[in-house]
Amino acid sequence: MIQSNGEKNMADTKKLLKLQQKETDYRHLYETLSETYEEPSAKEAFMTLAGKRKERADRLRELTAYDLKADVSVTENWLRYRKLRNNTAFLKRLAEEERSAMKEYKALKEEYSSFEALAENSGKCADLLMRLNGRRYKEEYLPIGRIREYVMSFVHKGKPVIVYLHGGPGESVIPFAGFIAKDIDFATMVFYDQRGTGRTQLKSRTSETAITFGALLTDLRSTIASLKQKYGCEKVILLGHSWGTVLGTQYALRFPEDLYCYIGVGQVVNFMASEKYCLEKAKEAMGTPDKTDQAILDKIGDYPYSMNHQNVLRSLIRARTLEKKYHAAADTEGIREIMKESGTFSWQDMPGMISMKQNMNLMRFLLTCDIAGNTEYKVPVFYILGTKDYQVSSEIASDYFETIQAPEKKLYWIEDAGHLPNLTKPKEFNEALKEIVQRYEDTAE
Repeated sequence: MIQSNGEKNMADTKKLLKLQQKETDYRHLYETLSETYEEPSAKEAFMTLAGKRKERADRLRELTAYDLKADVSVTENWLRYRKLRNNTAFLKRLAEEERSAMKEYKALKEEYSSFEALAENSGKCADLLMRLNGRRYKEEYLPIGRIREYVMSFVHKGKPVIVYLHGGPGESVIPFAGFIAKDIDFATMVFYDQRGTGRTQLKSRTSETAITFGALLTDLRSTIASLKQKYGCEKVILLGHSWGTVLGTQYALRFPEDLYCYIGVGQVVNFMASEKYCLEKAKEAMGTPDKTDQAILDKIGDYPYSMNHQNVLRSLIRARTLEKKYHAAADTEGIREIMKESGTFSWQDMPGMISMKQNMNLMRFLLTCDIAGNTEYKVPVFYILGTKDYQVSSEIASDYFETIQAPEKKLYWIEDAGHLPNLTKPKEFNEALKEIVQRYEDTAE
Protein backbone atom coordinates (compact mmCIF):
# COMPACT_ATOMS: atom_id res chain seq x y z
CA MET A 1 0.00 0.00 0.00
CA ILE A 2 1.46 3.38 -1.03
CA GLN A 3 1.44 6.01 1.69
CA SER A 4 0.55 9.61 0.87
CA ASN A 5 2.91 12.40 1.84
CA GLY A 6 0.52 13.36 4.64
CA GLU A 7 0.53 9.82 6.03
CA LYS A 8 4.33 9.69 5.87
CA ASN A 9 4.59 13.03 7.62
CA MET A 10 2.22 11.83 10.33
CA ALA A 11 4.18 8.60 10.80
CA ASP A 12 7.44 10.55 10.98
CA THR A 13 5.98 12.90 13.56
CA LYS A 14 4.72 9.99 15.68
CA LYS A 15 8.16 8.38 15.63
CA LEU A 16 9.80 11.55 16.84
CA LEU A 17 7.21 12.18 19.52
CA LYS A 18 7.41 8.58 20.71
CA LEU A 19 11.15 8.82 21.08
CA GLN A 20 10.85 12.10 22.94
CA GLN A 21 8.31 10.48 25.27
CA LYS A 22 10.78 7.71 26.05
CA GLU A 23 13.26 10.29 27.20
CA THR A 24 10.59 12.03 29.29
CA ASP A 25 9.60 8.74 30.91
CA TYR A 26 13.18 7.92 31.73
CA ARG A 27 13.86 11.40 33.09
CA HIS A 28 10.84 11.05 35.39
CA LEU A 29 12.09 7.68 36.63
CA TYR A 30 15.56 9.06 37.25
CA GLU A 31 14.29 12.23 38.98
CA THR A 32 12.00 10.15 41.21
CA LEU A 33 14.96 8.03 42.20
CA SER A 34 17.18 11.03 42.83
CA GLU A 35 14.63 12.94 44.91
CA THR A 36 14.34 9.99 47.27
CA TYR A 37 17.83 10.61 48.59
CA GLU A 38 18.00 14.19 49.80
CA GLU A 39 20.31 13.85 52.80
CA PRO A 40 24.03 14.33 51.97
CA SER A 41 25.07 11.11 53.71
CA ALA A 42 22.42 9.14 51.88
CA LYS A 43 23.58 10.59 48.58
CA GLU A 44 27.15 9.55 49.34
CA ALA A 45 26.03 6.05 50.23
CA PHE A 46 24.09 5.85 46.99
CA MET A 47 26.64 7.61 44.78
CA THR A 48 27.75 4.58 42.79
CA LEU A 49 24.26 3.55 41.80
CA ALA A 50 23.15 7.12 41.16
CA GLY A 51 26.27 7.64 39.02
CA LYS A 52 25.26 4.76 36.78
CA ARG A 53 21.79 6.23 36.41
CA LYS A 54 23.32 9.59 35.46
CA GLU A 55 25.57 8.04 32.82
CA ARG A 56 22.66 6.20 31.28
CA ALA A 57 20.48 9.29 31.42
CA ASP A 58 23.15 11.28 29.56
CA ARG A 59 23.46 8.52 26.99
CA LEU A 60 19.72 8.43 26.46
CA ARG A 61 19.63 12.19 25.99
CA GLU A 62 22.31 11.84 23.31
CA LEU A 63 20.31 9.15 21.56
CA THR A 64 17.07 11.10 21.57
CA ALA A 65 18.37 14.60 20.93
CA TYR A 66 19.29 14.16 17.22
CA ASP A 67 21.20 17.41 17.37
CA LEU A 68 17.96 19.31 17.86
CA LYS A 69 17.98 22.15 20.38
CA ALA A 70 15.74 21.72 23.42
CA ASP A 71 13.95 25.00 22.73
CA VAL A 72 12.95 24.08 19.17
CA SER A 73 9.22 23.48 18.96
CA VAL A 74 7.68 20.15 17.91
CA THR A 75 6.58 21.73 14.64
CA GLU A 76 10.14 22.82 13.81
CA ASN A 77 11.42 19.40 14.82
CA TRP A 78 8.96 17.81 12.47
CA LEU A 79 9.98 20.11 9.60
CA ARG A 80 13.65 19.23 10.09
CA TYR A 81 12.77 15.57 10.39
CA ARG A 82 10.74 15.67 7.15
CA LYS A 83 13.70 17.09 5.27
CA LEU A 84 15.77 14.10 6.37
CA ARG A 85 13.18 11.37 5.95
CA ASN A 86 14.37 10.45 2.45
CA ASN A 87 17.91 10.05 3.67
CA THR A 88 18.21 6.27 3.88
CA ALA A 89 21.40 6.35 5.91
CA PHE A 90 19.82 8.67 8.42
CA LEU A 91 16.73 6.48 8.78
CA LYS A 92 18.87 3.39 9.33
CA ARG A 93 20.93 5.13 11.97
CA LEU A 94 17.74 6.43 13.56
CA ALA A 95 16.22 2.96 13.71
CA GLU A 96 19.40 1.47 15.14
CA GLU A 97 19.70 4.15 17.79
CA GLU A 98 16.04 3.81 18.65
CA ARG A 99 16.44 0.06 19.18
CA SER A 100 19.53 0.65 21.28
CA ALA A 101 17.82 3.34 23.34
CA MET A 102 14.77 1.17 23.87
CA LYS A 103 16.88 -1.80 24.96
CA GLU A 104 18.77 0.33 27.46
CA TYR A 105 15.56 1.95 28.67
CA LYS A 106 13.84 -1.42 29.18
CA ALA A 107 16.84 -2.73 31.12
CA LEU A 108 16.64 0.25 33.44
CA LYS A 109 12.89 0.01 33.77
CA GLU A 110 13.12 -3.66 34.71
CA GLU A 111 15.76 -2.86 37.32
CA TYR A 112 13.41 -0.31 38.89
CA SER A 113 10.15 -1.66 37.55
CA SER A 114 8.02 -0.73 40.53
CA PHE A 115 7.80 1.78 43.30
CA GLU A 116 8.19 -1.11 45.74
CA ALA A 117 11.79 -1.56 44.55
CA LEU A 118 12.33 2.16 44.89
CA ALA A 119 10.92 2.10 48.41
CA GLU A 120 13.21 -0.79 49.35
CA ASN A 121 16.30 1.16 48.28
CA SER A 122 14.97 4.23 50.07
CA GLY A 123 14.71 2.20 53.25
CA LYS A 124 18.29 0.90 52.91
CA CYS A 125 19.61 4.43 52.61
CA ALA A 126 17.47 5.58 55.52
CA ASP A 127 18.97 2.81 57.66
CA LEU A 128 22.50 3.81 56.67
CA LEU A 129 21.79 7.47 57.29
CA MET A 130 20.44 6.76 60.74
CA ARG A 131 23.60 4.82 61.67
CA LEU A 132 25.90 7.49 60.25
CA ASN A 133 24.21 10.33 62.10
CA GLY A 134 23.60 8.46 65.34
CA ARG A 135 19.91 9.37 65.27
CA ARG A 136 17.22 7.65 67.27
CA TYR A 137 14.95 7.65 64.27
CA LYS A 138 15.02 7.23 60.52
CA GLU A 139 13.19 9.13 57.84
CA GLU A 140 12.06 8.16 54.37
CA TYR A 141 9.53 8.96 51.68
CA LEU A 142 7.43 5.97 50.70
CA PRO A 143 5.93 5.96 47.20
CA ILE A 144 2.25 5.41 48.04
CA GLY A 145 -0.03 5.66 45.03
CA ARG A 146 0.77 9.00 43.41
CA ILE A 147 2.10 10.67 46.53
CA ARG A 148 5.43 10.65 48.36
CA GLU A 149 4.48 9.81 51.95
CA TYR A 150 6.82 11.00 54.68
CA VAL A 151 7.54 8.36 57.35
CA MET A 152 9.50 8.69 60.61
CA SER A 153 10.31 5.48 62.49
CA PHE A 154 11.77 4.82 65.94
CA VAL A 155 13.00 1.27 65.49
CA HIS A 156 13.38 -1.35 68.20
CA LYS A 157 14.17 -4.62 66.48
CA GLY A 158 12.10 -7.61 67.45
CA LYS A 159 9.35 -5.47 68.96
CA PRO A 160 5.76 -5.05 67.71
CA VAL A 161 5.17 -2.24 65.21
CA ILE A 162 2.78 0.57 66.16
CA VAL A 163 1.45 2.73 63.31
CA TYR A 164 0.41 6.14 64.69
CA LEU A 165 -2.43 8.04 62.96
CA HIS A 166 -2.28 11.77 63.64
CA GLY A 167 -5.20 14.09 64.27
CA GLY A 168 -6.63 17.07 62.46
CA PRO A 169 -7.46 16.38 59.78
CA GLY A 170 -4.28 17.99 58.52
CA GLU A 171 -2.33 18.29 61.81
CA SER A 172 1.09 16.68 61.62
CA VAL A 173 2.42 14.89 64.70
CA ILE A 174 6.01 14.79 63.41
CA PRO A 175 7.15 17.82 65.48
CA PHE A 176 6.12 15.87 68.62
CA ALA A 177 7.13 12.37 67.51
CA GLY A 178 10.46 12.42 69.35
CA PHE A 179 8.74 13.38 72.61
CA ILE A 180 6.03 10.73 72.22
CA ALA A 181 8.50 7.94 71.36
CA LYS A 182 11.39 8.89 73.68
CA ASP A 183 10.54 6.39 76.45
CA ILE A 184 8.94 3.73 74.28
CA ASP A 185 11.44 0.89 73.96
CA PHE A 186 8.83 -1.86 73.87
CA ALA A 187 7.68 -1.18 70.29
CA THR A 188 8.77 0.24 66.96
CA MET A 189 6.88 3.51 66.60
CA VAL A 190 6.02 4.60 63.06
CA PHE A 191 4.67 8.09 62.44
CA TYR A 192 3.66 9.37 59.02
CA ASP A 193 2.11 12.50 57.53
CA GLN A 194 -1.17 11.63 55.85
CA ARG A 195 -2.05 12.76 52.35
CA GLY A 196 -2.54 16.54 52.42
CA THR A 197 -0.53 17.02 55.61
CA GLY A 198 2.94 18.14 56.68
CA ARG A 199 6.02 16.88 54.87
CA THR A 200 3.92 14.59 52.68
CA GLN A 201 2.00 17.58 51.34
CA LEU A 202 5.12 19.73 51.01
CA LYS A 203 6.67 17.00 48.85
CA SER A 204 3.60 15.79 46.93
CA ARG A 205 1.56 19.01 46.49
CA THR A 206 -1.67 17.02 46.35
CA SER A 207 -4.73 18.90 45.11
CA GLU A 208 -7.68 19.37 47.44
CA THR A 209 -9.93 17.21 45.26
CA ALA A 210 -7.53 14.25 45.66
CA ILE A 211 -7.62 14.42 49.46
CA THR A 212 -10.59 12.22 50.36
CA PHE A 213 -11.34 9.75 53.13
CA GLY A 214 -11.26 6.88 50.66
CA ALA A 215 -7.83 7.95 49.42
CA LEU A 216 -6.48 8.13 53.00
CA LEU A 217 -7.83 4.68 53.74
CA THR A 218 -6.18 3.28 50.61
CA ASP A 219 -2.92 5.05 51.49
CA LEU A 220 -2.99 3.52 54.96
CA ARG A 221 -3.44 0.02 53.59
CA SER A 222 -0.47 0.48 51.26
CA THR A 223 1.59 1.93 54.12
CA ILE A 224 0.83 -1.02 56.39
CA ALA A 225 1.64 -3.49 53.60
CA SER A 226 4.99 -1.77 53.10
CA LEU A 227 5.76 -1.78 56.83
CA LYS A 228 4.84 -5.45 57.23
CA GLN A 229 7.28 -6.32 54.46
CA LYS A 230 9.96 -4.01 55.83
CA TYR A 231 9.84 -5.29 59.42
CA GLY A 232 8.92 -8.87 58.62
CA CYS A 233 5.74 -8.86 60.70
CA GLU A 234 2.39 -10.43 59.89
CA LYS A 235 0.37 -7.65 61.51
CA VAL A 236 0.75 -4.23 63.14
CA ILE A 237 -0.84 -2.36 66.02
CA LEU A 238 -2.89 0.60 64.81
CA LEU A 239 -3.09 3.64 67.12
CA GLY A 240 -5.29 6.58 66.20
CA HIS A 241 -5.50 9.95 67.95
CA SER A 242 -8.48 12.30 67.53
CA TRP A 243 -9.11 12.53 63.74
CA GLY A 244 -6.80 9.51 63.47
CA THR A 245 -9.41 7.47 65.36
CA VAL A 246 -11.92 8.13 62.57
CA LEU A 247 -9.49 6.67 60.06
CA GLY A 248 -8.27 3.94 62.44
CA THR A 249 -11.74 2.74 63.41
CA GLN A 250 -12.81 2.31 59.79
CA TYR A 251 -9.57 0.48 59.00
CA ALA A 252 -10.06 -1.87 61.96
CA LEU A 253 -13.62 -2.61 60.85
CA ARG A 254 -12.71 -3.19 57.19
CA PHE A 255 -9.26 -4.77 57.31
CA PRO A 256 -8.94 -6.62 60.64
CA GLU A 257 -6.58 -9.18 59.07
CA ASP A 258 -3.80 -6.56 59.06
CA LEU A 259 -4.00 -5.73 62.78
CA TYR A 260 -3.10 -7.23 66.13
CA CYS A 261 -5.35 -4.65 67.74
CA TYR A 262 -6.75 -1.14 67.46
CA ILE A 263 -6.02 1.59 70.05
CA GLY A 264 -8.17 4.73 70.19
CA VAL A 265 -6.84 7.85 71.95
CA GLY A 266 -9.29 10.76 72.11
CA GLN A 267 -11.75 8.51 70.29
CA VAL A 268 -14.27 10.19 67.99
CA VAL A 269 -17.68 8.49 68.05
CA ASN A 270 -20.16 11.15 66.91
CA PHE A 271 -18.50 14.37 65.76
CA MET A 272 -21.56 16.61 66.10
CA ALA A 273 -22.49 15.28 69.55
CA SER A 274 -18.92 15.75 70.74
CA GLU A 275 -18.78 19.33 69.43
CA LYS A 276 -22.04 20.15 71.22
CA TYR A 277 -20.68 18.64 74.45
CA CYS A 278 -17.44 20.65 74.24
CA LEU A 279 -19.19 23.98 73.66
CA GLU A 280 -21.59 23.33 76.52
CA LYS A 281 -18.61 22.74 78.84
CA ALA A 282 -17.13 26.07 77.71
CA LYS A 283 -20.43 27.87 78.32
CA GLU A 284 -20.63 26.40 81.82
CA ALA A 285 -17.19 27.80 82.64
CA MET A 286 -17.99 31.08 80.88
CA GLY A 287 -21.08 32.00 82.86
CA THR A 288 -22.42 35.31 81.58
CA PRO A 289 -20.57 36.02 78.32
CA ASP A 290 -18.72 39.29 77.89
CA LYS A 291 -19.02 41.39 74.74
CA THR A 292 -16.26 39.50 72.88
CA ASP A 293 -17.59 36.06 73.81
CA GLN A 294 -21.14 37.04 72.89
CA ALA A 295 -19.97 38.23 69.46
CA ILE A 296 -18.48 34.80 68.79
CA LEU A 297 -21.59 33.03 70.07
CA ASP A 298 -23.73 35.15 67.76
CA LYS A 299 -21.54 34.24 64.79
CA ILE A 300 -21.60 30.48 65.37
CA GLY A 301 -25.34 30.45 66.09
CA ASP A 302 -26.81 27.06 66.95
CA TYR A 303 -23.41 25.37 66.91
CA PRO A 304 -22.64 22.67 65.85
CA TYR A 305 -25.90 22.29 63.93
CA SER A 306 -25.28 25.61 62.17
CA MET A 307 -22.26 24.05 60.42
CA ASN A 308 -22.51 23.11 56.76
CA HIS A 309 -20.14 22.25 53.91
CA GLN A 310 -19.36 25.91 53.29
CA ASN A 311 -18.72 27.19 56.82
CA VAL A 312 -17.49 24.08 58.68
CA LEU A 313 -13.90 25.23 59.14
CA ARG A 314 -14.76 28.85 59.99
CA SER A 315 -17.37 27.75 62.53
CA LEU A 316 -15.04 25.18 64.10
CA ILE A 317 -12.23 27.72 64.53
CA ARG A 318 -14.58 30.22 66.17
CA ALA A 319 -15.96 27.61 68.55
CA ARG A 320 -12.44 26.42 69.43
CA THR A 321 -11.49 29.99 70.34
CA LEU A 322 -14.08 29.98 73.12
CA GLU A 323 -13.45 26.37 74.13
CA LYS A 324 -9.71 26.92 74.57
CA LYS A 325 -10.29 30.16 76.46
CA TYR A 326 -12.40 28.30 79.01
CA HIS A 327 -10.27 25.11 79.02
CA ALA A 328 -12.84 22.89 77.37
CA ALA A 329 -10.63 22.18 74.32
CA ALA A 330 -7.05 20.85 74.32
CA ASP A 331 -4.70 23.07 76.29
CA THR A 332 -1.73 23.97 74.10
CA GLU A 333 0.28 25.55 76.92
CA GLY A 334 3.81 24.16 76.92
CA ILE A 335 3.57 22.91 73.33
CA ARG A 336 6.64 24.90 72.25
CA GLU A 337 8.75 23.38 75.02
CA ILE A 338 7.58 19.90 74.01
CA MET A 339 8.53 20.56 70.39
CA LYS A 340 11.99 21.72 71.44
CA GLU A 341 12.48 18.63 73.58
CA SER A 342 11.14 16.38 70.85
CA GLY A 343 14.12 16.92 68.54
CA THR A 344 12.01 16.13 65.47
CA PHE A 345 10.70 19.62 64.82
CA SER A 346 12.03 21.67 61.91
CA TRP A 347 11.06 25.23 61.00
CA GLN A 348 10.50 23.92 57.50
CA ASP A 349 7.52 22.04 58.93
CA MET A 350 5.64 25.22 59.84
CA PRO A 351 3.76 25.68 56.52
CA GLY A 352 2.44 22.12 56.63
CA MET A 353 1.97 21.51 60.36
CA ILE A 354 -1.67 22.55 60.30
CA SER A 355 -3.25 22.30 56.86
CA MET A 356 -6.99 22.07 57.49
CA LYS A 357 -7.84 24.29 54.51
CA GLN A 358 -6.27 21.74 52.19
CA ASN A 359 -8.34 19.03 53.89
CA MET A 360 -11.80 20.51 53.45
CA ASN A 361 -13.20 17.27 52.03
CA LEU A 362 -12.22 15.53 55.25
CA MET A 363 -13.69 18.33 57.36
CA ARG A 364 -16.99 17.89 55.53
CA PHE A 365 -16.73 14.13 56.00
CA LEU A 366 -16.63 14.72 59.77
CA LEU A 367 -20.06 16.35 59.73
CA THR A 368 -21.67 12.95 59.21
CA CYS A 369 -19.18 10.91 61.26
CA ASP A 370 -21.06 8.60 63.64
CA ILE A 371 -19.82 5.08 64.47
CA ALA A 372 -22.42 4.33 67.15
CA GLY A 373 -23.99 1.68 64.92
CA ASN A 374 -20.67 -0.11 64.33
CA THR A 375 -20.14 -2.25 67.41
CA GLU A 376 -18.78 -5.56 66.12
CA TYR A 377 -14.99 -5.74 65.79
CA LYS A 378 -12.92 -8.73 64.74
CA VAL A 379 -9.79 -7.41 66.45
CA PRO A 380 -9.10 -6.49 70.10
CA VAL A 381 -10.02 -2.86 70.86
CA PHE A 382 -8.41 -0.66 73.49
CA TYR A 383 -9.17 2.95 74.38
CA ILE A 384 -6.87 5.33 76.26
CA LEU A 385 -8.94 8.33 77.35
CA GLY A 386 -8.33 11.44 79.44
CA THR A 387 -10.83 11.98 82.24
CA LYS A 388 -10.96 15.66 81.29
CA ASP A 389 -11.17 15.32 77.53
CA TYR A 390 -14.10 17.51 76.58
CA GLN A 391 -12.91 18.40 73.08
CA VAL A 392 -13.59 14.86 71.89
CA SER A 393 -15.84 13.75 74.70
CA SER A 394 -14.39 10.83 76.65
CA GLU A 395 -17.84 10.40 78.19
CA ILE A 396 -19.40 9.73 74.78
CA ALA A 397 -16.45 7.47 73.88
CA SER A 398 -16.73 5.41 77.07
CA ASP A 399 -20.50 4.96 76.58
CA TYR A 400 -19.86 3.67 73.07
CA PHE A 401 -17.04 1.44 74.32
CA GLU A 402 -19.50 -0.41 76.54
CA THR A 403 -21.48 -1.48 73.46
CA ILE A 404 -18.45 -2.85 71.55
CA GLN A 405 -18.23 -6.58 70.81
CA ALA A 406 -14.59 -7.60 70.28
CA PRO A 407 -12.28 -10.60 70.95
CA GLU A 408 -10.80 -8.51 73.76
CA LYS A 409 -11.34 -4.96 74.96
CA LYS A 410 -10.18 -2.69 77.75
CA LEU A 411 -10.52 0.99 78.54
CA TYR A 412 -7.65 2.87 80.21
CA TRP A 413 -8.37 6.15 81.99
CA ILE A 414 -5.66 8.80 82.36
CA GLU A 415 -6.52 10.94 85.36
CA ASP A 416 -6.63 14.73 84.87
CA ALA A 417 -5.65 14.37 81.22
CA GLY A 418 -7.43 16.18 78.42
CA HIS A 419 -7.30 15.55 74.70
CA LEU A 420 -3.51 15.12 74.54
CA PRO A 421 -2.68 12.49 77.19
CA ASN A 422 0.47 11.33 75.38
CA LEU A 423 1.89 14.88 75.67
CA THR A 424 0.54 16.04 79.04
CA LYS A 425 0.70 12.71 80.92
CA PRO A 426 3.39 10.72 79.06
CA LYS A 427 4.31 8.43 81.98
CA GLU A 428 0.75 7.27 82.59
CA PHE A 429 0.05 7.03 78.88
CA ASN A 430 3.13 4.89 78.21
CA GLU A 431 2.27 2.56 81.10
CA ALA A 432 -1.14 1.90 79.54
CA LEU A 433 0.36 1.51 76.08
CA LYS A 434 3.02 -0.90 77.32
CA GLU A 435 0.43 -3.11 78.98
CA ILE A 436 -1.43 -3.35 75.67
CA VAL A 437 1.66 -3.98 73.53
CA GLN A 438 3.07 -6.69 75.82
CA ARG A 439 0.21 -8.93 74.71
CA TYR A 440 1.83 -9.12 71.27
CA GLU A 441 5.55 -9.32 72.08
CA ASP A 442 5.74 -13.02 71.22
CA THR A 443 4.32 -12.32 67.78
CA ALA A 444 7.16 -9.95 66.76
CA GLU A 445 10.00 -11.37 64.70
